Formats: sequence, structure tokens, C-alpha cells
Amino acid sequence: MTKESPKVAKSRGHPETLQNVGMGRAKGTPNKRTQELLDEFEKRGWKRGPIEMMEMAHAEGVDPELKLACLRAATAYLESKPSPKPPLRFIEPSADLPKLVTATDASQFVSKVLEKATAGELDTDAAKFLIDGAKAFTELLVGVQLEGNIAKLQALLSGDQ
Repeated sequence: MTKESPKVAKSRGHPETLQNVGMGRAKGTPNKRTQELLDEFEKRGWKRGPIEMMEMAHAEGVDPELKLACLRAATAYLESKPSPKPPLRFIEPSADLPKLVTATDASQFVSKVLEKATAGELDTDAAKFLIDGAKAFTELLVGVQLEGNIAKLQALLSGDQ
């Protein structure tokens, strides 16, 4: 009967002494294009500010790729990056929120939304979205009722009852 030796996980890659040998640039070392840009700045005696970058981009005899790199670098000083947009969220319809038909429904709707928000069932953004929708509904409802009342008054004034 032979004893089986337990399986030992083998390490991949180089032995510990050679672990980081040949694994790319050292931390903080610029890539080739960046180093060319820095060398060109040093050769011309310029500092690395946005004005110098713009001058380099418009200088004669500079490689077009280097000009483009200068313009990209200078852009960071002139324009800020846009902030990331939050992901779209969809609000699940709730069975206990009343359907908006009348102004009373809108009042009950807002009350229920506030209850859900304070109970932690709705986040504040969703609650604001729903309340803004109820507010827009009531404004439209008031406008429709006002138009109806104006039409009735016009009919009364013209004698068309």
C-alpha cells in the first residue's frame, strides 16, 4: 500500500527573488510619450505649466503627436471633467398609492409618499420625484378647471345656455 502525498498548490511565476524583475516600469516612471514631452520641455527650458504646453503645441518643428499630447495636458487646466451621472433608477409602482384623478387624490398621494419616505421605503430622490409629479398634476388640474369655468362664463355672457 502506497501513501499518497497531499496536494500542494504550486506558486506561479518567478521565485520570490525574481518576482518583480522584468514586470514593467517602476512605479512613478512616465511612459515613453510622456517622457518625450518632458524631455522636449527640458530641452526648450520651459516649465510644465499650461501656458508652456500651449506654446509647445503651437511651436514649429514639434512632432504632431507631441503637439496633441500638449493640448490634452493643457485642457485639464482649462476645462474640468464632467461629473459622473448617476445611473438611471426606476421606481416600482406601489399598490397603496392612490391614482391621481382629483385634487383630493393628489393630497392623499403626497401624504402616502411622505409616509413611505419617513418609513425608509422610498429614498428622498424618489419621494421628491413623486411629489413633483403630484404637484404638476394639481397645476394641470387647476388649469383645466379654470378653462372649463371660463368657457361656462363666456357661454352665459353670450346667452348660449
